[in-house]
Amino acid sequence: MSEPHDELVTLWTSGSEVDRTAALAHVRGCAACQAAAPKLGVAIDALEGGTVGRVPEAAPSGGVERVLARARSGRLAYFTAQVAALFDLSTEDAATLLARAERNEDWEEGPAPGVLLMTVNAGPKVPEALTALVKLSSGATFPLHPHFGPERVLVLEGGYRDSTGVEVWRGEVQDMAPGTEHDFVAFDGIGCVCASVNALMPA
Repeated sequence: MSEPHDELVTLWTSGSEVDRTAALAHVRGCAACQAAAPKLGVAIDALEGGTVGRVPEAAPSGGVERVLARARSGRLAYFTAQVAALFDLSTEDAATLLARAERNEDWEEGPAPGVLLMTVNAGPKVPEALTALVKLSSGATFPLHPHFGPERVLVLEGGYRDSTGVEVWRGEVQDMAPGTEHDFVAFDGIGCVCASVNALMPA
């Protein structure tokens, strides 16, 4: 890879601990990435602080350091607040759940080849529902299933295409109404990790 941003893409998207370590080493030792620190600081401040469209008086420093710190905190940790809200968990419990997922702990064989599940004990605001993290390897299919109540899926990594033709990518949510059904296939080359709430009764 010849461009600094290519290494950062690898840093954010790689599922391999070896690749991520190599990418971190590159960013720490690359003069071009270090020179990009002020711009990285502006970008991160815009994303984290809602400063898009506002020109700061001075470019914040430490952009590279903040990228590295966020990477060390885990690639799924970015979604802690959304996962906490989806499953009615505390922020601490959601962070622990996502850390377990990244460490490949507690995954169980799912309903089809290449599909893993991690059951989630959701809070009281999510009653009468199947709640889980779902992990699909590249090209794996989650089988056709009905929705007796509403289903909400938040994609945490990668993405998928469902049988209705809808594509859902990292950070996006798919809502399915009661009485519908679908299956979905993880994108080739990147797979998918998502958080799912499938209600067992109509809302």
